[in-house]
Amino acid sequence: MQNLSSNPTSAPGQYYGFSIQPTRLCFHLLQAPSGSVVSLEVLDDNDVVQPDNQVLVEQAKSGLATNPISDWSTDLWKTFSNWIDAIERGYIDLSRTRFHLHIVQQKSGELAELLHFSHTKEIALETVKTIKKRFNKEKPEGCKQYLKKFLNYDPEKLSQLITKFSCECGDSDPIKPIKDFLSNTVAEPALDDVCRSVIGWIKIRSDELIGARKLATIHKDEFSDWLSTHCSKLSYDYLLTYSVPEPDPLEVAANILKHPIMMRQLELIGRGERDKIKAMANFMRSKTGKTRWGEIGFVVESQFEDFIDTLENLWRSNFLDIKGSSANLTPEEQGESVYLRCYNLTPKINGKATPEYMSRGTFQYLADKQVIGWHPSYRSLLPKYQA
Repeated sequence: MQNLSSNPTSAPGQYYGFSIQPTRLCFHLLQAPSGSVVSLEVLDDNDVVQPDNQVLVEQAKSGLATNPISDWSTDLWKTFSNWIDAIERGYIDLSRTRFHLHIVQQKSGELAELLHFSHTKEIALETVKTIKKRFNKEKPEGCKQYLKKFLNYDPEKLSQLITKFSCECGDSDPIKPIKDFLSNTVAEPALDDVCRSVIGWIKIRSDELIGARKLATIHKDEFSDWLSTHCSKLSYDYLLTYSVPEPDPLEVAANILKHPIMMRQLELIGRGERDKIKAMANFMRSKTGKTRWGEIGFVVESQFEDFIDTLENLWRSNFLDIKGSSANLTPEEQGESVYLRCYNLTPKINGKATPEYMSRGTFQYLADKQVIGWHPSYRSLLPKYQA
């Protein structure tokens, strides 16, 4: 296989700077209050317009190839120059807007830090004096035209721009803040898939809008509705695939001895050792599954309680139906009919299908507690249950 080497004309660092914009758009959609509109390449790289018309504009930079916030970085001063142009042309309302510069990697710059912490008009004007003094002394060339526009801007407007400016450096992983936010509501095993889906949806949605010559704006509420539906579906898809393995045969045998009522219920309807082993394995898997799914947030306790209520009602319906319509069957055959009907039932949890062992094992749990029974006379034939 041919060894690949980078073409000198390729620009992965520049591409990375553009590619993080949909990722940052995703971050802002997650953070924005309800009713907001979040955009890509409208007022800036990203912008957020809140319901009260307060605005955040953001420039997102990659420090993969350079340091965008070094003191005489062209990126830094061009950013301010672009904001000044947008203000003067009426695209940005200075009185309602915050200005944010996001760097993906950890970078530093003395002047960027001064600007970031200039929270009052007085400090901002002192910062401008410091920048002007250093500019006159060091005479940088690359950023000269942009820096001159900054220094010559109306002092009142410039101080307002600076006090509304913030600069933030990431830790080289633009996905991490999104994962951190999603982890509050998304189960850990599903987190990577949800994250990929969310960023992918935003990328496709914004590309479609730009391709149609429309503004790439996404409403927070539209996004929230999609995310809620997607997470719900994905969590239950994981519920089906995040299956509990078959228990060890030795553990099954040991547990059979610990649950004589469950076993006696099966004996009363003529089920043999093989059925006892299956029943106990399903019981153990359902118990483990309930614990695991609860721990990782796939299903909450109230949904399990509703599931158990559903099983009880299904059992009662079948129990009464067979008892009233199968007088020609022996009591043992009636009980076996109830058992087989329930064995093949797979009710859903919160509208979603579950593995077969969940319903089968939970039926065994209820039988063990004598909440339900298979034989029509199970209550009189079994010793009274004691919790």
